[in-house]
Amino acid sequence: MKTPASLLPDSPTLTLRLTAALGRDPYERRSVKILRRALPPFMSTFPNEIVTCQLTDGHKRRIFIKYQAGQSHECHGHRGDVPYEAEAYRRVLHSLPDFKPKCLGAHTNPNTGDISLFLEYVYRSVRLSDIVWKRLTRQPRAMTQAASWIGKFHATHKKRIDDLSLSFLKKYDAEYYRGWAQRTFDFSRPLHGRFPWLTKLCRTDEWFTPLLAEPQTVIHGEFYAKTILVRNQSVFTVDWESAAIAAGQIDLAALTEGKHWPAEVVRECERAYARTRWPEGAPPGFGRTLDATKIYLHFRWLGERPDWTIREKNLTRYDHLHASARTIGPTIESLAMATVVITAYDVVNYPQGGGHFWVYLQYVLGLRLLGHDVYWLEAFRAKGREDLEATALATFQARMQKYGLGGKCILYRTRSKEPLSEAPAEYLNMTRGEAEAIFEHADLLLNFHYGISSALMPHFQRTALVDIDPGLLQFWITRAQLRVPDHDFYFTIGEGVGRYGGKIPNAGSRWIQIQPAVCLERWPYAFDPCSEAFTTVSTWDSSDWVVDRDETYENTKRVAFLEFAGLPRLTRQPLELALVLRTDRDMQERKNLENCGWRIRQACEVASTPEMYQAYIQRSRGEFSCAKPSYIKLQTSWISDRTLCYLASGKPVVVQHTGPSSFLPNGEGMFRFSTVQQASEAFDAINADYERHCRAARKLAETYFDAKQVVAKILSHALMDDESDRKGLESSRLPSWTARHPFSAIKKSTTPND
Repeated sequence: MKTPASLLPDSPTLTLRLTAALGRDPYERRSVKILRRALPPFMSTFPNEIVTCQLTDGHKRRIFIKYQAGQSHECHGHRGDVPYEAEAYRRVLHSLPDFKPKCLGAHTNPNTGDISLFLEYVYRSVRLSDIVWKRLTRQPRAMTQAASWIGKFHATHKKRIDDLSLSFLKKYDAEYYRGWAQRTFDFSRPLHGRFPWLTKLCRTDEWFTPLLAEPQTVIHGEFYAKTILVRNQSVFTVDWESAAIAAGQIDLAALTEGKHWPAEVVRECERAYARTRWPEGAPPGFGRTLDATKIYLHFRWLGERPDWTIREKNLTRYDHLHASARTIGPTIESLAMATVVITAYDVVNYPQGGGHFWVYLQYVLGLRLLGHDVYWLEAFRAKGREDLEATALATFQARMQKYGLGGKCILYRTRSKEPLSEAPAEYLNMTRGEAEAIFEHADLLLNFHYGISSALMPHFQRTALVDIDPGLLQFWITRAQLRVPDHDFYFTIGEGVGRYGGKIPNAGSRWIQIQPAVCLERWPYAFDPCSEAFTTVSTWDSSDWVVDRDETYENTKRVAFLEFAGLPRLTRQPLELALVLRTDRDMQERKNLENCGWRIRQACEVASTPEMYQAYIQRSRGEFSCAKPSYIKLQTSWISDRTLCYLASGKPVVVQHTGPSSFLPNGEGMFRFSTVQQASEAFDAINADYERHCRAARKLAETYFDAKQVVAKILSHALMDDESDRKGLESSRLPSWTARHPFSAIKKSTTPND
């Protein structure tokens, strides 16, 4: 921290302290004279300042002073205070003839016992981490110099660890390492659904075994690039309040972590360290111990403060922690993420639906980015056309391979649209036994196929249904128009589902609200001020009707768009629809729309593959789209999976209002319209400040629809039995929703013979 003035002594007091500590002759009456006081340019744990003074012998000297000032930063037994650092200088560093910066002295306040530590000031130095001038050559050179220096230091002090003068130093034992893992586990409870492997790692001692087996030495304890000063060709190590007795590789790992150093620089540091510490050659376990130190450093960072543990910018540490952990030993190598089987609907039978493929892929990618093992399960409906079936299967398998799911796809054959009453018997790419073995091993079935065979469900330990047709699904179930097998958990993307006084029946289930997902890593920001048309991709007509006792209405995009057919006449903004057009009536209505000023494309021309679909969206200026009537009538607050792709790409959207929302904006990256006039005004507002709305669109996707966050919430409910952990995840990582599922007892995995 930058030192506040209130923690610094006044000048008369400081003069007395300097004179007492640095005066050449205690009987002289002359005092040290303070010439200038200044704060250092960088942050520090303890209050400090740089003082230029004239000593009692007349010489001028610049001194770095560190004050205890009643402060304590013991950091769970890791860090000492200023008195501890003073002892490190006196007992450890004083005997090193060439060590700099030297300790010039210390002063103890007789009233409070607080210590002021006086050190040489390294004039015209820069922290290794902050080198800018000739950085590409100076920084790597300084890194290897620092690695060599600390290697020599460790070699020298390995012989001293039993010296009684060093008995004050902290010693890293099993309890010390175990404490960091336990704190990380406790602080990260909101993230356990996202990183389920963490539980096993935190509860095993195997990860720190190499650190205890390694011959111990005196270590700096925080040998980061920010604690190393560079001047000309020399390096100077400061901040020794964390000195301890432990495995020396901890300092080496600290030096090379945290700034994404190039791999070659890291390797050269490791070689330089090994050469100076072990001139005869590094011991066989050097690499394994180094991996263990990396685990420790991640635990020490994540286990220091709860707010650091769950902070977004620190979450990449979990990925690095997991990668390091799997190299240590057989127990840790077996750390398993969750195994999730996702059930998609009608993807393999609809190869020309590039956008439809993305609906389910977003969730798959989110799970895989978190390290989970994902299988894709789908029914392939045979229609009697072997040539078309072969083409569809080949297309699907090629896409699976491209997106890393080549060996993770399970297809079974069905000959009817109706749900199967028995378990599938014919699998296309594996045996039934192999498929069912995967099901029984899986932690979760994440089901998007409402008509899945009920006979499949007992094979899974836990099952979750995801509703991506809010309002309609609940209507179909309550009207007995669709029979959905029982699941353990029910998720919906409809904010209006379960709303008090709302229009959507709960269909006998308790629905947990989630957001639809988009994989931000696969849908990057694509700003283009020259892009022209607002577009969308959609099926035009279908046999989709809502049939109820008192009301029947067509529920297609066709009727939705025709209500706004005259929009192009109210705006100068080009509007383009990429539609699936099949019938003569479709073609006639295409001409009618074109006469009104719309641009009409066949969807197959621009979006028949996942890549074409993405390219079409990312070269658009934004999206204009209408919603099916049911989403509006039932006030679902629904938002399309396609709209998320526009938002993630940084494309503002003008979409039809589907009901009140607690988080969807209206006027910043997203405009929700109910009338033609509102839609027209939205285009004017966006084009008046296009880049701002593009950034707002991307920010909206990052805040609410990140696939990693969405699937983390799903897993936190479906795989975690502790309700406080689930609530912690929601409050710290995602919008605050009320979980509506009763969390009934979960059935165990069974086999057909149970």
